[in-house]
Amino acid sequence: PRLLELAVAGRPFWRRLRYRDDIGDRLRPYDLAANAVGGHLVVRPGVPGLHVIVAGELAIGVNGSRTTDMTAYATRASELTAAVGYGLHVAGAWVSAEVGAGQQRFTVVDEMAGAAELVPDVRYRFARGALVGTVPLGPRMGLTLGAGWRYLVDTGELESAAWFPRMGGQGVDASAGVDYAL
Repeated sequence: PRLLELAVAGRPFWRRLRYRDDIGDRLRPYDLAANAVGGHLVVRPGVPGLHVIVAGELAIGVNGSRTTDMTAYATRASELTAAVGYGLHVAGAWVSAEVGAGQQRFTVVDEMAGAAELVPDVRYRFARGALVGTVPLGPRMGLTLGAGWRYLVDTGELESAAWFPRMGGQGVDASAGVDYAL
């Protein structure tokens, strides 16, 4: 592992919203697919296996969310996380466990004059644990796989009386990619 690692990547971004506890019976199913750019900075401070990670993601090129009547709304999505991890070599691969926290924001600008929002704006804050592994595919390439579990600490407006007052939740995330060192 290098002392300092900076990575930038293009990624797909998906958002699929379905509701089971819509107390106002006004939320519609909602789907969005967009491109995103993500990146991370990893610093290894000199203690073998220890590393600190700061990562972010920003959805780009979003034409706007559309309702069933094809009305478009500006949409923004982003995520920021920070974590501490410990890794080691296992059978030629680099495997690490990470713990950290982050925030994900998702906003649909659907507040029309005199009308109620179509979907709630979301700001999740979470604690996260993850396992990440990299298998070398050559001297400058590697296959990276990761999986994480998210415990929601705060859900902002989503947990209000107007949307989901009895809300609770957890989440999982997964990633796969091919890395190439420049």
